[in-house]
Amino acid sequence: MQLEKRSESFETHLQEVHNIWNYYFYMYTLEHKSFNDFTGIEYWIQEKINKDDIEWFPYERKYKENILEDKIDGLEAKLERVLR
Repeated sequence: MQLEKRSESFETHLQEVHNIWNYYFYMYTLEHKSFNDFTGIEYWIQEKINKDDIEWFPYERKYKENILEDKIDGLEAKLERVLR
């Protein structure tokens, strides 16, 4: 996975990149912001929050992207070996 490629532990990644308190603060901010002042993405996220839908969290999407990236990297390496 990408964390391993960057020599970053999962705990470090959670603390520095996806700190749960940042998400909590963002949700709090949306809750106290006027609906009329929402940007498009804020509106979309607030709708997800209202429906208890966690799709807006990056975990699943990024995890799948990392798996796909790893597979592509592996295929590229195999192709390079074959073409040599």
